[in-house]
Amino acid sequence: MPICWKACLEKKYSLAGWTAGILVYMAILGWYYPSLAEAGDEMQALMDLMPKDMWAMFGIDEAVDMLSPSGFLTAEAFGMMLPIFFSVFAMGIGSRAIGGEETDGTLELLATLPIARRQLYFEKFAALVILVTALGILLWLGVLFASARGGMALSVGPVAGSSVMVALLGLFFGAITLAAGAMTGRRTQTVAIGSALIVVTFLFKSLAAMIDSLSALKWLSPFYYYGQGLSLDENLLFVDTLPLVGGIIVLAIAGLIVFERRDLCT
Repeated sequence: MPICWKACLEKKYSLAGWTAGILVYMAILGWYYPSLAEAGDEMQALMDLMPKDMWAMFGIDEAVDMLSPSGFLTAEAFGMMLPIFFSVFAMGIGSRAIGGEETDGTLELLATLPIARRQLYFEKFAALVILVTALGILLWLGVLFASARGGMALSVGPVAGSSVMVALLGLFFGAITLAAGAMTGRRTQTVAIGSALIVVTFLFKSLAAMIDSLSALKWLSPFYYYGQGLSLDENLLFVDTLPLVGGIIVLAIAGLIVFERRDLCT
């Protein structure tokens, strides 16, 4: 898989940068949590004053105990920040895979190699999966470090499951930009499509949680399915991964079908 490994190597500095940023962020949270826990009653009184619907705008379930270790990391990291980090990272890879290559004029050169378009596409997709998976593993280690640093005593299994869900959400948006790039052949349009979908689908989930008449919108949001499998207290169930995994597969196949049929010379 030479194209796959080449794509992975091209992103090694990006992976290193995102890894460093996430690990530093998790270390800061691990350092900060003991201070928050010590001020438990005061912090709880302050949080009780905040409107319940406000938590939904940050991707947080109002039932989360913000002062518990799992609730704290859910609110500060897994609720919104980490999903955004992973989605942006994966979108950068997906937008470059086909759309970026065509925009730069290098896709035609790749297409002249003695390989089928299908193989080219799936090697690019495999690189996306490998890179996001690597970042997910490093996140898992970073959360465990933060847990040890802050005395949170989180279990390895639930942390691994939550890291899997974050990686799957990132892969979902990465698959969107990969497919969009295969359809449009333009990196700028691909990034715009992916960015718009992140904002819109996150708003769908938030509005569904705040307004009863809009509750059906949650079914249109990958963030809702992400939240269904997210738990730092319980092990991840395989069934909770199926909506995102299914969406990733559908997007990958749709992009492949269009890419195989599109005229790259236009």
